[in-house]
Amino acid sequence: MSHHPQNPQGHQILKTMHFHQHKGLDLNKIPADWNKAIRHAKSRETKPERAKISDDDFEEVCECCGYELNRQPIGLFVPSIQLGFLGSGFPLFYNYIQYCIIMLTCLLAIQGIPNIIYNYKGNFCDKTLLEAYEAAEENKEHPEEGFLLPCPESFTNRISFANVLNIEEGIKSNMHFSTAAVLVQIVLCIFFRRSQRQIEVDVDIKYNTPADYTVWVKHVPKDIPNPKEAIKRHFKDQNKRVTKVNLVYDISEIEELEEEFKELIKEKQKNLKEHGFNNKTQELQEIEQKIQKVEHEIREKEINIVHDRTKFTGQAFVSFETEKEKEDLFTFAPPSLGSKICNFITSLGKLDRYIDSQIFEGKHNILIVDAPEPNDIDWEFIHCSTGSKVLARFISLIKWIVLIAFSFSIICLITYFQNLKIDHVQEELLELQHKSKKNNEQIDKEEEEKVHSSMAIISVFSFLISTSIVLFNKFALPFLVHHIVDAEKWSTKTKLNISFAFKLTIALFFNTALITVLIEVILFKNFYGIGGGMILNEELVFIFNAIIPSLAWVIDPWSIIKNIQRNKELKNKEKSVLTQDEANKLMEHPDYAMGKRYADIMKTMWFTFFFSPVIPVGTFFSLIGLILYYFTDKYNLIYRRTVKESIGKSLSFEMMDLQEYSVLLHCFGNIAFKWILAKEVDLTSFVLFGICLLISLVPMDSFNEWLFEINAHSESKHYSQVKDQFDTDYDRENPITKHEALVEFQKSRASKTHL
Repeated sequence: MSHHPQNPQGHQILKTMHFHQHKGLDLNKIPADWNKAIRHAKSRETKPERAKISDDDFEEVCECCGYELNRQPIGLFVPSIQLGFLGSGFPLFYNYIQYCIIMLTCLLAIQGIPNIIYNYKGNFCDKTLLEAYEAAEENKEHPEEGFLLPCPESFTNRISFANVLNIEEGIKSNMHFSTAAVLVQIVLCIFFRRSQRQIEVDVDIKYNTPADYTVWVKHVPKDIPNPKEAIKRHFKDQNKRVTKVNLVYDISEIEELEEEFKELIKEKQKNLKEHGFNNKTQELQEIEQKIQKVEHEIREKEINIVHDRTKFTGQAFVSFETEKEKEDLFTFAPPSLGSKICNFITSLGKLDRYIDSQIFEGKHNILIVDAPEPNDIDWEFIHCSTGSKVLARFISLIKWIVLIAFSFSIICLITYFQNLKIDHVQEELLELQHKSKKNNEQIDKEEEEKVHSSMAIISVFSFLISTSIVLFNKFALPFLVHHIVDAEKWSTKTKLNISFAFKLTIALFFNTALITVLIEVILFKNFYGIGGGMILNEELVFIFNAIIPSLAWVIDPWSIIKNIQRNKELKNKEKSVLTQDEANKLMEHPDYAMGKRYADIMKTMWFTFFFSPVIPVGTFFSLIGLILYYFTDKYNLIYRRTVKESIGKSLSFEMMDLQEYSVLLHCFGNIAFKWILAKEVDLTSFVLFGICLLISLVPMDSFNEWLFEINAHSESKHYSQVKDQFDTDYDRENPITKHEALVEFQKSRASKTHL
């Protein structure tokens, strides 16, 4: 690798690259050093660092990523706050599940169990299937005002709301229990939000991170000669000590070269597979030359980009010596309307704190916001322009709508044909009975068995349909939604997870609750039929939804697949053509994706609260499912997952906003099902629906802050004292600065390592 002759800084960076290769840190090396890959995987296990007795107490770090090797094991029953070393998002997530379990427990105790008891004492579901179908058919020919569709007898129907449709007292009791449940849920939501706020503050106090000292500065003029010095000067004038400025550059050209580099590596791997490591074919030599050429171009661009004013994006991460210096910045005037609108478009409508009242270099307004954690930033998209992000999200929105419409239509068609078949079989049975009565003879046993056989087949078919819908929603839909959201160009992984969780939650709710209402309730009025019907099918969905997600985490097919791949490579590691980077990733556990987990929980909560007025036993199944989900997911996180994203608090708070819609859906379910099934207007639920709708429109964050004051404390230690204790930092994550920063970090740690 040649040095850059006229650039001392470039010369130093190339020396750094040489240091990387000399120390065996070339991540594209083939064959890989599997001992280093094992060491790397050890550093990325879900374990906190060993407790330090002083600021100069250090452990050995992984040479390729800078994470500590000797970490402290933790158990399954560790308090959620102890997971704060992964970022505040993880304690918040498990506290979120715990509160959802509390909410379902209260719903079951106040509304579920009493309604099950009252429903079981009813007597409306006492007909045979044929009697119910015959009465329904007669009503079609001679409509009777206020006619209630007869209900076939089954245990599922007897414990549902359907069994008290003919008892006014039973309907009113259902209303009273639901009213009490809604009022309790509203109170729980308030304390739920307070609990999340307290957890976030506790994590911030307990764990020290680079974001505690750092702000994200935007709209810095791109044409200023020396952005770093100008930014330092700007804050120095405010008596603030800037310890580090990390600039954000447009790396699109480097990304294109890296894609070309990856393709060449694949060609090299293919050649080595075919001809072995000792081959010296001309083809391999040509590939090696191309690889060296592209690698040289990448390094040259990394060196020169810091001197190219057109590549600076006007963004920087600025770290101060103390957290108080950072906090003092946010005492300025609130942001303008323009900034709020811009943030709504580019940041899902929210940023934690931001100001746009500072004037930079005497004439430019800059925007200062709370910085995300370094490994929360998506460096692939942070440099993208606002226009390209808005366009990408608009295209993504269209794709998401098409996906929902397509999956919704397919499931609708399947459900529609299922109900047609049910109607057809019931018609055959009714016709057979009428024929027998007309001819004054017994029903032909062979024909009757044939019809009943068809009905049994339909029951099995209904079971398979319910199973397939749950499996599609569990595995296929998240994959498709993630593929869409990945192209939205979010600047942070937290915002990507928010978008993913929101889109997946809506899609899941469409594919479960709304399809049933549309097909079985509105089109076919198949409320409680055998072999199908709303109550039976949705109870099956409740059961499957409680079992399948937890079972999937216990079986963990993702780990099984990775273990098979890992064992295959390790058995033939002398012949393995994986690069060092690929070997490192193969030795890690599968990545943990939080957005999908939130969507799973939100779908369960919405679905349960919506259908609990008519199927109260569903709350019990969801409660059991959520408890199992909590432990299986936490087990996987601690023992079978690698966490590479420090998810911020905003994901949990966005999901809390969605969670509060559960109460709204419960009121709506009460109104809808009482009208559809009992022709009863529930005025109480209308009032509660209005109250819940009003609450959802109120800025609950501000209200909760006014109601419960929670004091946060600034970090007392200085940045210079703790910078070498951070697992990562902005310069170690930034693609332009990470090579040099990692080497400097390793040198600093090596001189202080605890032996």
